[in-house]
Amino acid sequence: MKYEEKLARELKNPDAYLRWKDSIPISELNGLAYDLSVSNQSIESQITRLFIYHQIIGEQLIVLNKYCELVTKASIYPLKFTTESYKYSDDFYVNLHKLKGTIEFHGKSKIISLATEVNNLRNDFAHKLVSNFYNHINEPLKDISIKFDQFYKLWFEAQKWFYEQLNRLRLKDEIISLVNKYS
Repeated sequence: MKYEEKLARELKNPDAYLRWKDSIPISELNGLAYDLSVSNQSIESQITRLFIYHQIIGEQLIVLNKYCELVTKASIYPLKFTTESYKYSDDFYVNLHKLKGTIEFHGKSKIISLATEVNNLRNDFAHKLVSNFYNHINEPLKDISIKFDQFYKLWFEAQKWFYEQLNRLRLKDEIISLVNKYS
């Protein structure tokens, strides 16, 4: 698919191209984490929630990067925008670092801050569990659901911002012509 055709399709229906291929696992994992938060406060359930939230936030970082890229492409069209052989990665840190270098959007700095906090917690519990076991193991995890809720609210607000930008950009004459060409 050519650059222009792909851009036209993404602008016409961004959610079809930029979202997860299958959101059911994300929804089910989020439900599991919620169930664990209300029914079980054991250290095991807290660590499980941390790992689930880390995974979901990682997936959301990918979507945010894709939206940043689409807004950039639409903003400069008819010029082409290509990234430096960046491929969306399963690596949380790679996606977080990529987001830091993208356009500014509503809630970006707080999203990055919360994602960094969750990533640091996950790294501590994945790699330093034994060495930190007696250093108040429950304390850092007690607010993990709150951090995720804050992240999710900011992510939702950022999405609304992206939709507003895309709606505005779709009114540009060049974009109207492009979308009509591939409709």
